[in-house]
Amino acid sequence: MCCCRRLLFHLASSSLCTIDEKKSYVIPKVLSLHICQPTHPDIDSMKLNAANQRLVLCCLRYSKHSNSLLTLFSGFTLSACCPVLTHIHQAKRYNCSKFELKEEPTSMIFLPPKSCQNISLRTLRSHECQLLNFHRSINNFRYILNLTERKLLRKSVIFADFFEGMEEGYPRFDLRENPFSIVIMGHRFKHFLTYINLLSSPLNALIRHRGLHWVLSSFLVYRIMNKPKILIVGAGPSGIACATKLLDYGFENVVIVEAESRIGGRIHTIPFADNVIDLGAQWCHGEKDNIVYELAHKHNLLQSTGDVYESYQCIRSNREIVPENISQRLKDIVNDSLVTRQMELRNSNGSLGSYLTNKFYEALRRPENSDIDMAIAREFFDNYQKFESSVEASDTLDDVSGHGYLEYWECEGDILLNWKDKGYVEFLRLLMRTHEHNHEFGLLEERILLNHRVAHIDWNRYDSCVQIRCENGENFLADHVIITVSLGVLKEQHLRTFEPKLPLDKQRAIDGLAFGTVNKIFIEFPKPFWPKNWTGFTMLWREEDIGEIRGTARAWLEDVFGFYCDRNQPRLLSGWIIGANGRRMETLPKDEILDGCMYLFRKFLPWDIPEPCNFKTSTWYTNENFRGSYSFRSMHTEEVGTSARELAQPLYTVTTKPMLNGQSSTEPLFSQSRCDKPVVQFAGEATSDHYFSTVHGAVEAGWREAKRLAEFYDILNGARGKITRSHL
Repeated sequence: MCCCRRLLFHLASSSLCTIDEKKSYVIPKVLSLHICQPTHPDIDSMKLNAANQRLVLCCLRYSKHSNSLLTLFSGFTLSACCPVLTHIHQAKRYNCSKFELKEEPTSMIFLPPKSCQNISLRTLRSHECQLLNFHRSINNFRYILNLTERKLLRKSVIFADFFEGMEEGYPRFDLRENPFSIVIMGHRFKHFLTYINLLSSPLNALIRHRGLHWVLSSFLVYRIMNKPKILIVGAGPSGIACATKLLDYGFENVVIVEAESRIGGRIHTIPFADNVIDLGAQWCHGEKDNIVYELAHKHNLLQSTGDVYESYQCIRSNREIVPENISQRLKDIVNDSLVTRQMELRNSNGSLGSYLTNKFYEALRRPENSDIDMAIAREFFDNYQKFESSVEASDTLDDVSGHGYLEYWECEGDILLNWKDKGYVEFLRLLMRTHEHNHEFGLLEERILLNHRVAHIDWNRYDSCVQIRCENGENFLADHVIITVSLGVLKEQHLRTFEPKLPLDKQRAIDGLAFGTVNKIFIEFPKPFWPKNWTGFTMLWREEDIGEIRGTARAWLEDVFGFYCDRNQPRLLSGWIIGANGRRMETLPKDEILDGCMYLFRKFLPWDIPEPCNFKTSTWYTNENFRGSYSFRSMHTEEVGTSARELAQPLYTVTTKPMLNGQSSTEPLFSQSRCDKPVVQFAGEATSDHYFSTVHGAVEAGWREAKRLAEFYDILNGARGKITRSHL
């Protein structure tokens, strides 16, 4: 079988790409194929399917079929998503006038040498013909050079496959003005000097160095183009971890679409006061078996927060400071040993709130605690429940499942490690290897598309691919899409985003797993007004005082439970607010929020309070790209009977087992073994079985999905660099 014939069969299993000329990135486009053998019995009656815009690949060796082909195309208006590849070895009867490229910006043609003169340069430039195939004739190569001199548009792709020709003497082929053009030169050339500047193209990452001498073959570049195209939705820690791990495995066609104008997701570090603040994730929670700690510790990026969240003062709403010995005993009661709590909760069917309430008041009834004022104890416990709700992201602890609480595994070691004066964004730089690559996005430079909010995902297509449409009108077609958006976004949008609708077990997981809101308040003062060793305070509302604000515009202040100091921000107090009032705060004017906080300071603290010079709050719920902070296991989760594992389960389509030996295959599709292809995958902290609500859980989930694809393509045993999607 001739080389060109094998080439077309390879193309039949390929994933073609188009380039958006208005942007500087590659849009993956995977196309379904009809494969017509030369003796195909239905070729004379074959029809293009205009409804689903399928690609027709006709591998015609004999000229007797060319008339049928031209009759098929004649008078038919092809769409931009419906390329046509024709290869006719004997073309005496071929008449190019019957096949025009009008209004076909992504049409693709294989032409024999004698037909190329019938296509005008004006047609190529005005209608952006994407692909031409010339062979045999050296005159055709000069014709290609003339095309490049006329500056083909960025959508242009030229395939020049020479079966005859000299090995030297050709001029240099410079595509620097067309960085996304792709050239395939000389299947039989041993050496050919060309300049290819494809550095900014994610689909061609293997061609890295400008001006190098390459031995280019059709099969080499086809294999580059045939890499599985993977689109990740969300550039948070899970999406970034997934993308970098995929690149480490050898995948190259990896792109992230991000709805925000920044990366990081729920990691959001901004400049504020003396250095930075984290509006979202703030701490590395633990050391042992924590991938965040393992990566950051070697770079000396972490430090202990100390006992800030243990040594705080408890102050009542009449400015009375609860004696330290009383407050410490109350803290000891609620901080009962973790072992005891785990053992008892395992045998409980109720909520975490009911369990802790029973334990607290049971302890107060002991004789050794009879001297504790019950009013103070009640005020303390009300505040503690708000504090614990901020850990869980629940509105109240009565929402939290006792069994579900035990599903979270706490990593041993310091659970409140901060990022000094760098912020959590420094961890993202570690993942992206920013310092190694000297780019803002490091390893992911030009692979992250900001301001691309996904509006629609069609995941059950005839071609086993996924089509993704963004609100800005851009469309993507990929072999795999990995969803890393928050559970809050899935809850709000999954019914209108996915087509067809997600399976019932997936919908049950999205509905059953809980997702709550915790917000932060940062207030900067000209200088500290509090004592030097003071670490912060929690607000214990007396019943008569809290009644004064309930039902008023200040009612939201009831769920602001404390303000704390930061050793890296000496002029800053950071506060926390939970639940429905935390969501309400996001809707209030800034001056009203600040006035409310100043009211709290002057209500509880015994010192003169200066006017602040700056303040900032987080808004995780009203941001439609998050709709909350992090996930937890609720009583509803128990009732529904779902789990993170159900949420993490991919959506599969039946396809053929990929070929991974780096060679093209001519084995018919119907004779290959079948397998399940994960077309839609889910990552993010909510998909973690035991580390939900944390960054290390999000990172591990991203790595899990990258590994899933690596296992699907069977590349974990030294096959790096040989990933193909043959016959997917």
